Amino acid sequence: RGVCERKALANVELRLADALTDAKVSADCVVLNMVLHHFAVPAQALRQLAEHVKPGGSLLVTELCSHDQSWAREACGDLWLGFEQEDLARWAIAAGLVPGESLYVGLRNGFQIQVRHFQRPAGDTHHR
Repeated sequence: RGVCERKALANVELRLADALTDAKVSADCVVLNMVLHHFAVPAQALRQLAEHVKPGGSLLVTELCSHDQSWAREACGDLWLGFEQEDLARWAIAAGLVPGESLYVGLRNGFQIQVRHFQRPAGDTHHR
């Protein structure tokens, strides 16, 4: 918020909303940062959240890659031990999005993070 104010970015609106229940929310960019592994049915959550992406807009997903650190279930409340890149792509495609660029980052603690970009085609007006 501070960066947007300092740089006078009048075309940026930041919202705190429960997108799973607020059907009126739509955005040029929806960001899912390390949340899917906390959903019981992550494919369904991704689909519901993707519905809020405007035509030509982006869904950015930062998520853990699959891992075997089962301690994270109890210590962090993780329901899933990360995801395969193919699963995220399949779920996004099923939600009407097109896979874009991906970035993979290895952390010192052994975890790997995937940053994925998915886009709703510009002409898609039937997604909601």
